[in-house]
Amino acid sequence: MSFVDVHMSESMLSPPSPPQTRHRASQSQEAEASSAEMTRRASITGASGAVGGGSMADGLETTNRMFEILSARSDIDHPICVECTELLVEALQKRLGVATRERDAYVDYLRRANTDVPSAEEIAAAQSALKAARKKESLALSQLEKLEYEKAGLDAELAALEAESRELDQAEAEFWKERNAFSDNLATFQSERDALTTRHAHDTQILTLLQRRSVYNDTFNITHDNHFATINGLRLGRLPHPYVDWPEINAAWGQTCLLLATLAERLGYKFQGYELSPMGSTSTILKLTSQPSTSSTIPNTKRDRLELYSSGDFGLHFHFLHRKFDSAM
Repeated sequence: MSFVDVHMSESMLSPPSPPQTRHRASQSQEAEASSAEMTRRASITGASGAVGGGSMADGLETTNRMFEILSARSDIDHPICVECTELLVEALQKRLGVATRERDAYVDYLRRANTDVPSAEEIAAAQSALKAARKKESLALSQLEKLEYEKAGLDAELAALEAESRELDQAEAEFWKERNAFSDNLATFQSERDALTTRHAHDTQILTLLQRRSVYNDTFNITHDNHFATINGLRLGRLPHPYVDWPEINAAWGQTCLLLATLAERLGYKFQGYELSPMGSTSTILKLTSQPSTSSTIPNTKRDRLELYSSGDFGLHFHFLHRKFDSAM
């Protein structure tokens, strides 16, 4: 008789399987028992010599058929040897030990659950505590509703304040915009004012200088050069040393005549019997002399021309040649 190799499956080593797996295991055990019984009967039949070789072949075929059925309904190929049977028994014993431990655990849990059942006093205390907790819960809910109502009011007030804050921010922005524009205008006005103030101070200073300055002193600068009086840098006089030319002296007398005429005009003074004619180096003075007229009541006026210059052709010791010049001086 040949034996097929036995392969250990999960059902042989794993913990207790579901009811379907257990049912299949019981079926396989029943099939093994029936196959062993049939083998035993076949061996007895072969040993006694009843029936011939045909009935033995039928018995073997039937046995093989039953082994095939058992193999198809289980995870183990049949027939199995004694060693495989021992391994299978060992695996089943392990599964039995695991199932026993699970049963003990369930029993212990059930015992503790029965011992933890509260008494009537504990139930009453728990109910009273539950009522107190529910009462506190209702109070807390009412307070929560009140707080939510207050929160809604505060939210509305906060929204109003935020709107007011936005309006104030906008007003502040407008204010700063106007303030910056005003600052720009003020800076412009201040710059103009400072410029005008500076210009006024400058003009006042110039006016003061002009008021302190005499036009006549600037026009007719009278000073001296050693022994000579000068007017506008022209020497007025002669000495043997240093020598002064007559054109310079004539120009000095012309400036002197112009100064005298200008002062008289400025002061509104009119010379009596004289009339000035400033003409540079050839200035003259007209001497007016009134003479009675026989033909009319209007007197005649004689005009004598006195020269304020000299050509220098004749020396000063010729007095009769310089009478007009002397009279003019």
